Amino acid sequence: MQSIQCLLAELLFAEPTRAIAAGTELTTTERWHQMLELSFKWRVTPQLWQRLQYLEIDLPDTVRGEFSQLCRVIAVQSTTAAHRSVRVMSALHAAGIEAVAFKGIGVMASLYAKPSDRMVGDVDILIAPESLEAAITALTYIGFTPVLPGELNDYLEYLHHRTRADNLFLILEDASGFEIDLHWGLKATAGVEFSVADILSRAVTATLLNQPIQVASPSDAMLLSVHHSIRDDLAPASAIKDLCDLHTWWMNRDRWELGSVIHQAEKTGLLAPLIALWQTLASYDATHPVQREVQDIHAHLTTEILSTAQNLQSLFMLQLQGENLNRDLVNGLNWSTVQRFIRRRLQKGGTISFDQSLWGIRHSGAFNFKKIQRLFKTLFQLDRKKLDAYKALSNLQDR
Repeated sequence: MQSIQCLLAELLFAEPTRAIAAGTELTTTERWHQMLELSFKWRVTPQLWQRLQYLEIDLPDTVRGEFSQLCRVIAVQSTTAAHRSVRVMSALHAAGIEAVAFKGIGVMASLYAKPSDRMVGDVDILIAPESLEAAITALTYIGFTPVLPGELNDYLEYLHHRTRADNLFLILEDASGFEIDLHWGLKATAGVEFSVADILSRAVTATLLNQPIQVASPSDAMLLSVHHSIRDDLAPASAIKDLCDLHTWWMNRDRWELGSVIHQAEKTGLLAPLIALWQTLASYDATHPVQREVQDIHAHLTTEILSTAQNLQSLFMLQLQGENLNRDLVNGLNWSTVQRFIRRRLQKGGTISFDQSLWGIRHSGAFNFKKIQRLFKTLFQLDRKKLDAYKALSNLQDR
């Protein structure tokens, strides 16, 4: 019996015979309610519902009713988020701030037919670093407040002294709890960064609720999905949603240039994970349009890129099948990360307590007994395939 996670991937991406078989297994084992809960938790319910209708899978009446009702709720939530996002983007534009929506709201506007087709919980916005203070002022004026336990300068200093180099961002919320993730720096992989200026310059206009907003170009949008999956360790809870977006881009193949995506992926160090996610889609459906084009691309890729892509694909599949990735091992395999951690503990100990207060982390000690116990358990169960997968992720994230 397949796990509920594996069955969700089969339903979303597999060729019809496999997908229908997955649906039959869910009916036989009476796990449709679990599937509904998982799709909502992983934010892919609309895509799953459309796929089930396309495949004409015969659902139990109660399950069909639950799906339909939940999709109506999601439609209201997504439309509400879209309205608020348009207001946010309009406020930034009125203040003369160049801003681009990406990830959820960005692809909702540029890729999906209507807001109800894509679940979102917030709006991700990219601005130039020099626009940060002006953006905060503009957003504060319309009711958004920075989520900070202390002063902004303390938070900005914390961002530059984290153990793991990552995005530069600030969260703001309004009275309803709607969240803005305001970004002004994007870490890609292994010492490489996205050029914020380039992404802003390549931005395109899309329509959201009949209002124009600036969104990431198709090539940037795809790579930002890949970037998100890598930042989240290719955990299925994030990667499945990103795979849905990448799949939908392939269903709109006339809207982007393959060469441009490959070129930008090489510049940002994201070529291997891009190929890994494309290969994952191809592994589910031999008739998928990605299958032929990825095979053609393979002839021009280095052995290192192909090997890394395969290891990353394996890491995703291992986690989909229930493997719990050990973040301490990923960090421990990278000497640069270990050095930064030690240096931060010696020089910036205060940032740890700031980290705790900002994100509600209960403990971050270097020698937590449970963490050490889990690390040794992971090492004991490690085989060559898993080790290579861990190394591939570690080498990509930090160097």
